[in-house]
Amino acid sequence: VTEEQSPAMNAGTILLVGVLHCSSAAPTRSIVPKYSNAWAGVRGVNYVPSYSRNPVQTWMDYDAETVDRELGYAENLGFNAARMFLHMFPWMNNKTKFLSNFDHFVAACASKRIKPLVVLFDDDFFDAPGVTSFTDVNDWLKTGAFKSSKWMANPGVTLLTADSVTNWTVCTEFLEDVVSGPRANDTRLLGYDIMNEPHRPGLSPFITHVFEEVQARTAVF
Repeated sequence: VTEEQSPAMNAGTILLVGVLHCSSAAPTRSIVPKYSNAWAGVRGVNYVPSYSRNPVQTWMDYDAETVDRELGYAENLGFNAARMFLHMFPWMNNKTKFLSNFDHFVAACASKRIKPLVVLFDDDFFDAPGVTSFTDVNDWLKTGAFKSSKWMANPGVTLLTADSVTNWTVCTEFLEDVVSGPRANDTRLLGYDIMNEPHRPGLSPFITHVFEEVQARTAVF
C-alpha cells in the first residue's frame, strides 16, 4: 500500500488485508510503540463480523468461531481495540443467549489483548420497518428480514419515543444487563460509546439519561 493509497483504506479493507496476510504465512503481532499518554497507543477498528450485515444479525447469528478468528487477525495486525455495536432486538429475543454471546466477545478480545469499545445505542441509518412498539420485535425477527437489511438504528426513534413515556424503562433494563451486576467495572473494556451518530432531533434527554445510568452502574466509562 502506498502512502497515497493508505488514507482511503477503511477498517474493512485493513481487516481484509489481515485475512490475506494471515492465510499465507504464520503471522507475528505488530509492535505498538509505548506512549506516555495511554490513549495515544489505542489502535482500533469498527468491528462487524464477516457473516453480518448489521448489528441485529451480528448477535442473532453470533458465530463464536468466526469472531475468534477475525479478532486474531486484528491482533496480528497490531490492533488493540475493537468498537462493537450492540442491539436491543437480539437481547429482547433471548436475553440469556445475547448476554452469553456478549460475554464470549469480551473474553475473546481479552485473550488477544484487545479492549472492546461497546456501542450501547445507535441513531444511524434507519428504524426497523414495521416495528412501532417493543411488542413487535420478536415477530419482526421471525421474518428473518434482518438477514437482508441494511444497517439499522438501535432501537430507533419510534421505540425511544414510546419508551420515553415511562422514562425509558426498557432501555434501562437493557443497560442494567450489559453494564451492571457481574459486568460492572470490567477492566477488560476500553469503555462505552453512549450512542453512535446521534443526529435526529430530540435525542438529548435520552443521551443524558443513558450517560447518568451508565455512570451510576460502572466505573468503566
